[in-house]
Amino acid sequence: MVLIFSPNKKVVFLDGNREVVINPNVMSRAVRAAKISIRSGGGPFGAAIADFEGNVIVVASNGVTKRGDPTRHAEMNAFTKLAGIRRRGGVKDGHIFSNFVLYSTTEPCPMCASATHWARLPIVVYGTGIKEAKEAGLGELEFPMEQLASAPGSSIKVIIPGYMFKENLEIFKMWAELGNQVKNY
Repeated sequence: MVLIFSPNKKVVFLDGNREVVINPNVMSRAVRAAKISIRSGGGPFGAAIADFEGNVIVVASNGVTKRGDPTRHAEMNAFTKLAGIRRRGGVKDGHIFSNFVLYSTTEPCPMCASATHWARLPIVVYGTGIKEAKEAGLGELEFPMEQLASAPGSSIKVIIPGYMFKENLEIFKMWAELGNQVKNY
């Protein structure tokens, strides 16, 4: 069962007793990454992964247009960075992120939501939704993350949508103003 919390949540309890800090500074880092990406010709998305205490571990942006690779979404790039850090640190099962929180400037697409499940990330915090991404001209599938997270066996336990919504919506406005729109993104 997935729990969906309001965007003003500061702390959540995972499995009834594990306190997890929801830190606006983590989302601010993801927003900054998305804006830097736009200015350098990349896509309008950012992601960050934090530990349960709210400390930023990695930050990434979208690299689809820069790398010519449709899988280089911000979340996927963040997963790759975290896996690399953990692998270099000698962490056994370094691909399992069950003690981390994913922050994404926009609701993760089905690919990124599935990767979140496979990485065993239990908490996802995101800013804008599929609706806002579509309104910005991006080719989002209308497959809400909540639907995947509600599937039997999903490792995603908590979703906080609309977090820092205004700041995240500004990313799409910047994207439109700079004319970096790529159709069927």
